[in-house]
Amino acid sequence: MIIDDMKNTLLTVSLLSAAAALSAASGANSTPNPSGLVYERIGAGYVRNSVFSGFALSGAAFVNESLLIGGSYTNMDGRKDYKDTSGELARFNLNYVLYTGAGDVIIGASYGQGNMYSDNEVVVADEMAFGVSYRQAIVDDLEFTVGYQRVSSKAGYVDAFSLNAQDVDGSAFTLALRYNITRQFDVTATYTLQKESLGGNTLNLSAGYNF
Repeated sequence: MIIDDMKNTLLTVSLLSAAAALSAASGANSTPNPSGLVYERIGAGYVRNSVFSGFALSGAAFVNESLLIGGSYTNMDGRKDYKDTSGELARFNLNYVLYTGAGDVIIGASYGQGNMYSDNEVVVADEMAFGVSYRQAIVDDLEFTVGYQRVSSKAGYVDAFSLNAQDVDGSAFTLALRYNITRQFDVTATYTLQKESLGGNTLNLSAGYNF
């Protein structure tokens, strides 16, 4: 059945992302980084936009000096038009970090799949995104990231009789502020501007442990 297939896909993406991050982390990245910014991280937080709110787990680790792999899993409760639904969102990220001195340029891509369930239908979404961001420290313990992504999403409703899907393309602009409590622990706030058909503006608050 389509629902079982989607559940299996979500589980596979989440497990592969976690396994890759933990495997890479066990190798202990020792790349010299002029900016001193730390990327290898396990985080937990809260996400909210026009479609859903929920709690998220995420992880990222280096495969080699510049290739950063990661993933996230969000448990969602629907809002507004989706308030009678609940579900999950899994995302896989692949980034290449360019060490440019005081700050870093990150070029990346991501794939996400989300499913939200109600009593008689399923809301399905697949999303691909490509983008670039810039990250730099403001002072010793505070840093910022600004980014742009081009997002392509296919979303639709699945019920007992039909599948109605719609393709949506758009841009996402992101600003993040990260406060490093210590070298190992941080709190991060991220705000993403995007149109309603892609989920609307999104707030993400998280706490992280850094390798």
